[in-house]
Amino acid sequence: MSRIPGTFRRLNKAGEAALVPYLPAGIPTLDVTRRLLPIIGRQGADLIVIGSASVFTSDAYSPAGHTGAIVADCLSIAAEARRSNEVPLVLLAPHAEIHAHGIARLASECAAAGVDALLVPDLPLAFAGPLAEACRAAAVDLALTVREEGDLERLAELAPVAGGFVLCAAADASTLPSLVEHARVRAELPVVVPSPAGTPDEVAELSRLADGVLLQSALLPVMEGAEEEDLMLDVSEVVRALKEATAKGAPTR
Repeated sequence: MSRIPGTFRRLNKAGEAALVPYLPAGIPTLDVTRRLLPIIGRQGADLIVIGSASVFTSDAYSPAGHTGAIVADCLSIAAEARRSNEVPLVLLAPHAEIHAHGIARLASECAAAGVDALLVPDLPLAFAGPLAEACRAAAVDLALTVREEGDLERLAELAPVAGGFVLCAAADASTLPSLVEHARVRAELPVVVPSPAGTPDEVAELSRLADGVLLQSALLPVMEGAEEEDLMLDVSEVVRALKEATAKGAPTR
């Protein structure tokens, strides 16, 4: 059973938004990723997204670039982390990589590895039905991504099958509040929004808007720039500071 609904219920009662760091596997090495994932969970991450894409593009919030890791690497890291913690894990993968791997196979392997949800930011909702069904059969949530008002009708159709949460990734920041409000009503699921800058002020502001904040690339500068002996401590400090920001201000939801 997915750990995601219970996590959002707990945080909502506490007046906090979920902190959802994205951990790109393989930066700087897969071994470091294996060590980092449980540390991030202990330092305040409420959900953890792991994937092989190194960054998110700012215009479409879809994965771009590659770390050298593949889906199998991410699943292996998730399975190892699951032995020692209960933080919900989300696998991020590009649409093309999922189809190359095989939809049903991937959903089944996610379940076996203890992955709670699959996130495919570049998957148009018009083509999400088969993947949603495969995930449901494997008891894995499919986190859906909406970018504009036109996605909302399809979101309402898919949400009962997909579960998990909705990622609202509006290209135009001025439309984000409206998109979040309508997505929450249509899907009756928690809504997560991306934080491009990943600063405490930005995370605090977005925490008042949505149920969760996805750190798109906040960990990357530390992971790419720190010496390996300092990396664990530096990442821990970033996660702790941003988790504190999710509790600032009264939630508007």
